[in-house]
Amino acid sequence: MKQIKMEPGSTKMSSISRITSILFWLALWQAASLMIGNSIILAGPLETGKALLSQLISADFWNVFFSSCLRISLGFLGAFLLAAVFGAAAYFFMPIRELLAPAVLLMKSVPVVSFVILALIWAGAGRLSIFISFVVVFPMIYESVYAGLSGADSRLLEMASVFRISFIKKIFAVYLPSLLPYLTANCRSAIGMGIKSGIAAEVIGIPDHSIGEQLYTAKIYLETDQLFAWTAVIIFMSWMMEHSFLFLLKQTELLLCHSVSERAVPFKASSAFAIGALAAPQKTHPVTARHLFKSYQNQEILSDISLTIQPGEICALMAPSGTGKTTLFRLLLGLEQADQGEIDIPAAGTVFQENRLIETLSPIENVRLVLPSLPKAEIRAELFLVLSSLLPKEALTRPVSTLSGGMKRRCALARALLSPSGCLILDEPFTGLDEDTKKQAIQFIKTWQKGRPLLFSTHDPEDVLLLQARLLPIDWKKSRPD
Repeated sequence: MKQIKMEPGSTKMSSISRITSILFWLALWQAASLMIGNSIILAGPLETGKALLSQLISADFWNVFFSSCLRISLGFLGAFLLAAVFGAAAYFFMPIRELLAPAVLLMKSVPVVSFVILALIWAGAGRLSIFISFVVVFPMIYESVYAGLSGADSRLLEMASVFRISFIKKIFAVYLPSLLPYLTANCRSAIGMGIKSGIAAEVIGIPDHSIGEQLYTAKIYLETDQLFAWTAVIIFMSWMMEHSFLFLLKQTELLLCHSVSERAVPFKASSAFAIGALAAPQKTHPVTARHLFKSYQNQEILSDISLTIQPGEICALMAPSGTGKTTLFRLLLGLEQADQGEIDIPAAGTVFQENRLIETLSPIENVRLVLPSLPKAEIRAELFLVLSSLLPKEALTRPVSTLSGGMKRRCALARALLSPSGCLILDEPFTGLDEDTKKQAIQFIKTWQKGRPLLFSTHDPEDVLLLQARLLPIDWKKSRPD
């Protein structure tokens, strides 16, 4: 990921520009106040500042401030937690989505004043701002959670399915990175809307010791300076709550992700034995496919394809692009269903056409993601040693997003070979590799195949020779381009 450094000079200029802008609008406000000459109609910034200062030194001010802040915060937090739970439930269980749709639509469509009146009847003025903040915030967070989860990368979800990554790891590796941008952006708006609607509800309900009560009093006595002073307090409250909550959200994300990535269970054997044992299944059996047919929209892609790969054997597929190799691999991996035919295949370690790596994780963490939970220190040390034969040591702990295309490809290859699988399916595994790195990759494959059936596709006949592979005699001419 490319990082942009801000020069000290540019930061200083930005601060000066911001201060200048604020001073300009304050001066314009003061000039307008002087021109009108009536503080009831428009109190100036100096009068507002005096009114605010007189409030700040009053003990009653802080009682009012924290009372309103607490009520609105309770409404927001309650809405956030429930909306996050129900939004996730609606994504994973469509019946829940259908069940909640009318309630969410009602919250979004009914005017806030109608809810205010109902809340006054049901609960009284004391809990009014809690209820109104909840009603306003809930649909915003609910929709952002659903949209964020729906936007998860389908290719990464397929990768997680093929490698049998646990649901918890999938949540933090795939869903959370997709969800957080939606959630963060909508939380900014939701906090502002929750505060504005909560204060408006207080103005209507006039509960004791509330900012709404103070605004109503200022209106009754035509104290415009007090009105502006309390408005400034509301702006500060919004800023404080927004930054505090987003900070807590970020820290919670880091804590949970760290907790999952470092999760370990007791494992008595050494990690060297653990990785070797995982990559070498105790029992292997052939990969077989019999008479496979596959069509899309009445266009035949694969026609009567059969193959058998014995344990320890390396087989290659060679054909022009678009003849159906990737479609065949997707059928073998269970990502699509054949129209006809039978497939018998153990769990597969896979290199896809795309790398399908978690870009924010390092190569070591990407490989660890597909391994069962093992003690952190030992497994990292062992993976560092194993992966250093394929990747530069300095690249092993950097985020994948900072690596070159060839490094990413080798990381994807290592993930497939080191995964606990019964066979290996590699779709053009040497894409983007030069001659030297290809030789490293081939040696890595020979070292870590561990007796498993291996099927790969390539456009280079030399790859078949280097891996001493058997070229499968598939009649691709029967298959139309996909």
